[in-house]
Amino acid sequence: MAAKNKDGSEKTLKQLLFEGLTDFIGFAVGAFLCYWVGTLLGLNMAVAGNTSNAGIIAVVVMLIAGGVGLKIARRLR
Repeated sequence: MAAKNKDGSEKTLKQLLFEGLTDFIGFAVGAFLCYWVGTLLGLNMAVAGNTSNAGIIAVVVMLIAGGVGLKIARRLR
């Protein structure tokens, strides 16, 4: 199934690449901002094997922040 523009025409490779890169940048920026803010607040999100409640909640919040960054990137596109 090919990706389509709003007018129904096929998207070009350049449009698809731009869409994918902006999605990646938005998600990564959101997740990294959450990580840095969490680190400044004293949360330790990057410990391998961190299966405590606080560690799991920190990872979930980081994923949500990545999703918010993705939404913002799509809205700005």
